[in-house]
Amino acid sequence: MKIINPFSFKKQFSLEYASSINDGIYLLSKFVTTKTFNFSKFDEFLKGKISPDKIEIFRVPDWASRRYRFLPAAFYGKFENINGKTVLTGEFRLHKTIKPACIILFSIYIAFWVYIAIRDHDGIALLFGLLGGLLVYGLFILCSIPKFIKEMETIEQKIRNILTKGCI
Repeated sequence: MKIINPFSFKKQFSLEYASSINDGIYLLSKFVTTKTFNFSKFDEFLKGKISPDKIEIFRVPDWASRRYRFLPAAFYGKFENINGKTVLTGEFRLHKTIKPACIILFSIYIAFWVYIAIRDHDGIALLFGLLGGLLVYGLFILCSIPKFIKEMETIEQKIRNILTKGCI
């Protein structure tokens, strides 16, 4: 039986770019912001870091749907010169802040149930609390996976549009 690990989801990405590495970096940096909030727009925007060594891009959704993102996808890659051609290579995976946040929240949850079991000297409460929490957490992750996959596809399409058409 294979255990589903949402933290290991990765999708490789490669896109040949018709111009130089510096042009690709300039074009991406035109559409990817480093600001946390973009008050000029209330719709979605791309956020990240663009440099010659490393590219990190993720999508910040519009204000109305921001609260529905649990597993945000991000693109991590770089431009490379392969056989005289400029190629953007990398992978889509979970945003780097999600795994530590999940570990901290789940640790707090486990600590709470251990405290209840020690205080009441009740191992059954601990067992039901932990199993119930694992079940809810697992279902939440499973329900979030289709949104995560759609998020990866959305970011991929936006990167393709920027580098091929010059617009989002």
